[in-house]
Amino acid sequence: MGLFSGHKKEKQVIPPGKFTYQEDRLVQIRDPKKYPSELVEHLRNFFDSIKCVERAYLVEMYDPKSGEPPHNVIGVTLKSDCKREFSDFAQEFIAYFVTVSKPGEFADLVDASDKTELSESVITSGKSFYPR
Repeated sequence: MGLFSGHKKEKQVIPPGKFTYQEDRLVQIRDPKKYPSELVEHLRNFFDSIKCVERAYLVEMYDPKSGEPPHNVIGVTLKSDCKREFSDFAQEFIAYFVTVSKPGEFADLVDASDKTELSESVITSGKSFYPR
């Protein structure tokens, strides 16, 4: 499974990159048990300001083997006429996310258009929160 990460832990940001589990894992992808309304509103405003996001989805991912609590995954599809590469968008997203997220809140960012198993799961399991 590959994804871009923008984790916020103790004011540190893990730079984006590809991540792959070393073993098969059963990961749950579902609607968030506690919907992050404030974060979603911040992200909508950010997406409005950059005018590059076609659609954004939100799910919660939980990996029981990780020992970590569930966390949000945000899937984003960029507009076809967007001049940014997804990796450039991810850098901007992470910089913004760190400024608006609550302490201990983190999320993974996924390119929802890359046709991976994860991106397909985000689209089919998640609810679109952008456009409004």
